[in-house]
Amino acid sequence: MAGATYLQETRALSTRRYLPWNNFGNIQRNARSFLDNNKTTINYIGNGGASLINLITFINSNWTFLESLQDWLEKISGIWTKFATGTQGLVGGIDLWEKKNLVPFFGNILEIPIAIFSSGFNLWLFRGISQGLGQFFRIIDQRERVSDENGKKEIIGGNFMERGWLKSLEEFLKEIPKIVKELIEKPQNISKLTHGLTLASILQTTGAIIAFVFQPLGALIRNIGGISCDFSLITDENKKITSDGSFSEGKKRGLNLNSRFVQSGLVWVSAAFADELKRVPFIAEKVQGLNFLSYFFDRGASVFYTLGILETHSENKKLSLYDEGMKVNPN
Repeated sequence: MAGATYLQETRALSTRRYLPWNNFGNIQRNARSFLDNNKTTINYIGNGGASLINLITFINSNWTFLESLQDWLEKISGIWTKFATGTQGLVGGIDLWEKKNLVPFFGNILEIPIAIFSSGFNLWLFRGISQGLGQFFRIIDQRERVSDENGKKEIIGGNFMERGWLKSLEEFLKEIPKIVKELIEKPQNISKLTHGLTLASILQTTGAIIAFVFQPLGALIRNIGGISCDFSLITDENKKITSDGSFSEGKKRGLNLNSRFVQSGLVWVSAAFADELKRVPFIAEKVQGLNFLSYFFDRGASVFYTLGILETHSENKKLSLYDEGMKVNPN
C-alpha cells in the first residue's frame, strides 16, 4: 500500500507540474525575458516596419502604382500602426518598470488600450495622453538642481532602480510644480528642455482629453503641444550622471544630432503638421492619405525615442545622487 501511495503522489505531482496555471510564473518570466532581450529588435520591426508601410500607402494613395492593392495597404498600415503603438508601449513599459519610474511607466502602458480602442484617424490625437505622460521620463532625467550649500549641481536622472517607485513619484510631484512656477515667473525658461517639454506634455494631454468633447479644438491644442514637444526635444543636451554625483554637460551649441531624443524631435515635427493638415478639408481633398504620412513620421520618430529610453538604462546606471542628504553609492 505504501508503494502504491508513493506512486500515486508522484503521478499527481507530475500532473500538477504540467498544468498551465501551475506554470504561469515560468511563462511570465520567459515572456518577460524574451521581450527584455529583444527590445531593440522589436522596436525596429514594430515602429520601423509600420513607418515603412505607411510611407508606401501614402505614396500609392496619390500616385497609384498599385491601385488594386490600395485597400489592402490601408488595412495593413492601420493594423501594423496599432500593433507598433501597443508594442512600443509594452517595450517602454517593461524598461520603465525596471527603472521604477512610475508616471512615464503608466504613460507607456496606456499606449496599449489607446492603440486598441482608437480609430486609425484619431490614434495620433488620443496618444497625446500617453505621450504626454511618457515624456516626463526625459523631463526628470534631465532636470537640473543645486544639491548642496556649495552650489554643486546635479541632475535627478530617470533611472530609479536603486531609489524605488515612491522616490520617482516624490520627485515628479516635487519638481513638476517647480518647473511650472519657474515658467510663469520667467517665461524665457521655455528654451530649456525640461521646461519646454513640461509645457508641451501638459498641452498634449489636455488637448487629447478636450478632444473627447470637442475634437477640432482638442486636436489643435494636442498638435500645438506636439510641435512644442518636438522643438523642445531638439534642444536636448543629453546630460549624463557621473560617478561623483555631478553630471557631464551635453552639447551646448547647435543640434546634438547624436541624441536619440533630438532625432525623434526632428521627425515628430512633421508628424504633427501632417496630422493637422489632414483635418483641413480643402487640403485633405487635394492630398490623399495624409493620415498615413503622419504615421510614417510618427512611427519613424518613435524608433528614435524608444532607442533613447532604452539607451538611458546604461547611461544612467551609476546613480550618484544626493538622496535625503545622503550620497547614494554609485556601485
